[in-house]
Amino acid sequence: MTIQLNILIWTVICFCAFMLILWRLLLKPLLTFMDARNAKIAHARSLDKSSERAELRAQAEALALAEAHRRSEERKQAVQSLREESRLEREARDRRFRQETQARREEAEAEAAALVPQLAVSLKDHVDTFTDKLMAFGER
Repeated sequence: MTIQLNILIWTVICFCAFMLILWRLLLKPLLTFMDARNAKIAHARSLDKSSERAELRAQAEALALAEAHRRSEERKQAVQSLREESRLEREARDRRFRQETQARREEAEAEAAALVPQLAVSLKDHVDTFTDKLMAFGER
């Protein structure tokens, strides 16, 4: 067995040609495919991170909205309790006013009842005086 130089040269040339063909036809498209795949994965990861950030923002907004709703409910309850207190104060004031008015009415009726006999006497005196004057005028 001897090494034949022309077979060795043709073997090296064929191997280099085969490698060049593999490089062009197989390895370059494979590397291009792998780079595109890596870019898609990186893009998906960035989308995942941005979606996580968006989800965190949505959660923060939901918490803020829930807090605003809670504050709104507290304000509504405070307004309702103020309205209720105001209504109770108004009713108490109305009751006192009615009681005072009723007391004054009773006092006025009592005064009127006390003055009726005096008025009757005074009216009788005036009617008698007027009648006397009319009779005196009719006699003349």
